[in-house]
Amino acid sequence: MRKPIKKYEVLSLKVPFSWIEKITTGISVLLVIGLVAATILLYPRIPHQIPTHFDALGQPDKTGSKTLLLIVPAMAVVICSYMLSLGLSSKFYNSARNAPETIRQQFILVRKLVLSMNLVIALLMIYIQSSAISIAAGLIQDLGVLPLVIFVIMIFTPLLVFLKKSRALRHLPARRTSKGKHQK
Repeated sequence: MRKPIKKYEVLSLKVPFSWIEKITTGISVLLVIGLVAATILLYPRIPHQIPTHFDALGQPDKTGSKTLLLIVPAMAVVICSYMLSLGLSSKFYNSARNAPETIRQQFILVRKLVLSMNLVIALLMIYIQSSAISIAAGLIQDLGVLPLVIFVIMIFTPLLVFLKKSRALRHLPARRTSKGKHQK
């Protein structure tokens, strides 16, 4: 007989990583390392004034010191490290009192969401940094609107997939327990 699941129970699950999760994690780490290395290597050649803010059309509307470029890699390291630690964690906070059958599936969905968002954040940080440097160097004039649309799609697609699959987990058929009661 299974012990009942307590509300707000923290479970430790041992779920092996899929090959796509390993690849996503590896690419994210390499991108952040590359961002930091490229910023350090290019820093002496970057103009002293760089764009620091862009309007809705991707036009630079504020400039600042090139030392502000150090913020983007720092943010990338902090955010991606945090997301990576969440993705690598084997702890699952079972606040919804999920049935044992769905806990493992929900954990896998959450981990896939976190690791895919980590990759999107790394790509976004690289795009912001390279665009600011390119505009400061006079290589391009603005960010353009298309990359913004692409990043919005990249951010919301994993979220929508997660919500759809998570919702499907709630509609799994109930199982009968040994006492004849329905269990979700």
